[in-house]
Amino acid sequence: MPWNANLQIVQNENYVMIMTEMIHDARIIKLSGDYLGEHMNYWNGDSVGFWEENTLIIHSKNFRPEHSQFLMRTSEELEVVEYLTPV
Repeated sequence: MPWNANLQIVQNENYVMIMTEMIHDARIIKLSGDYLGEHMNYWNGDSVGFWEENTLIIHSKNFRPEHSQFLMRTSEELEVVEYLTPV
């Protein structure tokens, strides 16, 4: 495992929080409700998730365009879907 690659995952009935050791970044995923609005852009996007059996499906959008890195250029239209399943 790479250095500082630890994660802490905390969940209650409305949210999942994923805390990374590197940069101490806390990512909040809403499990109920909707996105905050198209006018609100976030470094890690606005994330809404739901459980499908034992898989957490996260849909994120409304990223800040300044989030672009190296060869991966992004814009306000970027949307990401993640599937997290415990092993």
